[in-house]
Amino acid sequence: MLVLLACAALPWGAPMARGQTTAKPDDARVCAKESGQVARESCRRAIASRRFSRSELALLHYRRGMLLREENDLDGAIADFTTTIHLNGDVIPMSADALDLMISQRNAYLQRGRTFADKNDDVRALADVDTLLKADSRDIHALALRARILVRQDACARAIADFDAVIAIDARAWDGYLGRAQCYAKLGERARAVADYRTALAGGVPDAVRPHILEELHKLGVAP
Repeated sequence: MLVLLACAALPWGAPMARGQTTAKPDDARVCAKESGQVARESCRRAIASRRFSRSELALLHYRRGMLLREENDLDGAIADFTTTIHLNGDVIPMSADALDLMISQRNAYLQRGRTFADKNDDVRALADVDTLLKADSRDIHALALRARILVRQDACARAIADFDAVIAIDARAWDGYLGRAQCYAKLGERARAVADYRTALAGGVPDAVRPHILEELHKLGVAP
């Protein structure tokens, strides 16, 4: 997750231009570290203060986008992630000496893709996934997002290929096993579904998800 350490360390002694939003010295830090309305308002003031470079503004917009997404303001979040992408130059750089920018862009594209998916805007979500996978065909988060979208579209055969890739990259990815198990169950491949559900259970699945897996195993007529 990105942190606005650079923003928090910026000087605040310069005079404000006429019409500029009154900012507080710790707005960037609060934007980066806190949550809820307080953080969101700090992000807004920091962005409006015109005291930051393009790269710092990109981080501020990204952080506000994350806060808005948590509050289910999906359109607002998409707008901020899009601004982040534009401020960072639109493309995902591939050069090793642009690592920070590469990470920033990949995070922004991923979060915008996830938010489009939350809005059931699969076309735009998949476009962001494609951008990520062109930059790195082994981007595990992009593969998992595409698999999730394919499951919703009842394209389980294609989704399984992405879950396979996720698991190949990280054998401990319990959500990959869970998603693949759900697809196997839909396709009537009971033994494979049971095996993947059990692997997910053994792989550190969150407590909140365990009851769902146990219920699915019960439906399949087997014990955990």
